[in-house]
Amino acid sequence: MRWLKSETRRSLPPGAALPLLRKALEKKPNDAALLASLGDAHAALGDYRAATEAFEQSLAREPANRAAWIMLAQCYIERGEAEAALDACARSDRVLPTGEEIAFHRGHALNMLGHPEEARAAFLSVIGGNDRRLNAMHALLSPLASDPDPSRLLAFCEALEPHYQNTAIVRAHRAIAFSRLGRTREALALVDLDRHVLQMPFDPPAAFNGLANFNRLLAEEILSDGTPPRPQRDGLDIVYAPQSRSQPAMTALLAFVRDAMESYIRQLPTLGLETIMPPPDAATLYSANVVLRRDGANGEHIHRAGYISAVYYVRIPKAVAEANDGKGSLVLGKCERYTGGYQPCWGVRYIKPVEGRLILIPSHMFHDVVPTGLEEPRISVAADLMPINEAASRQ
Repeated sequence: MRWLKSETRRSLPPGAALPLLRKALEKKPNDAALLASLGDAHAALGDYRAATEAFEQSLAREPANRAAWIMLAQCYIERGEAEAALDACARSDRVLPTGEEIAFHRGHALNMLGHPEEARAAFLSVIGGNDRRLNAMHALLSPLASDPDPSRLLAFCEALEPHYQNTAIVRAHRAIAFSRLGRTREALALVDLDRHVLQMPFDPPAAFNGLANFNRLLAEEILSDGTPPRPQRDGLDIVYAPQSRSQPAMTALLAFVRDAMESYIRQLPTLGLETIMPPPDAATLYSANVVLRRDGANGEHIHRAGYISAVYYVRIPKAVAEANDGKGSLVLGKCERYTGGYQPCWGVRYIKPVEGRLILIPSHMFHDVVPTGLEEPRISVAADLMPINEAASRQ
């Protein structure tokens, strides 16, 4: 497998960009590109009303801006205005050929309006392309995960094109279907909370003077990235594509993570995953900094665009490290909320976080975190081996 270089550059933070954009618009008030950039900045900060106003003004001046139409429809959806989102999609279609992103937003709006069959048709049009349209796939699969008739979920998965079947999101839903159908052996072949979980200690390069000093430096690099402009929820800060990727400690850690993921791939036959998870020809390494406080948790999820996922523990509150009450633990396999109250046959496993330890799992394995209940931060680095469909990208 070949590693391709990941994109690590990050644009100016939206909070810093806003005053600069406003100043530029004082000189060029009718500049469509500046207005679209203003909309992007407002959307990144969660101010969707201001964002829609900026995108509407931009598109009135330059209606051929596909990205602005996509963001306009998304902002109306974020505001809960499904009719306005559908209208934006329709206006876009009158100017440009229907794109997959607009079709996805149309499907989302139709779902909001209580038209599931029309929404399903829109989502199916999205996944008809060569690339992996995983957001649309999630919208199609998630209702089936709680369907009392699991044969519908399995039939949908098995009818998909081969390049979709070899994705984390489809593997996860096949496992749920097998479990619901009582096909336990096939479900456990996909999700084994003991066999498929690898834990590795990190021995940093000698230049970092030991693990404790390394983790201290890494925590400083992570915290220097600050908090995201729009936190997902209270107590949960995730910074994607962080600037700290280029810092010394993070660079050393990600080199170790790549080696660990290659080791995981070499062990696929031993893990019983060789035919279930055929390795990609090429991939990138994606990472995010995760800081949890108080009641912060990730929520039940999989990494649907990943292949192998990993978490490295940088700083764990002393109260979590010394207690055995489960707080702050990684929870594997738990997905009752996603499946409408059903707990699959593989059960649940709790893993206590330990500073300096890396945990690797298949990206299709559901997981969550138990909140610490503490103000002191629980700091980790999440990483995904992201397969690259080079054939699709050339089309």
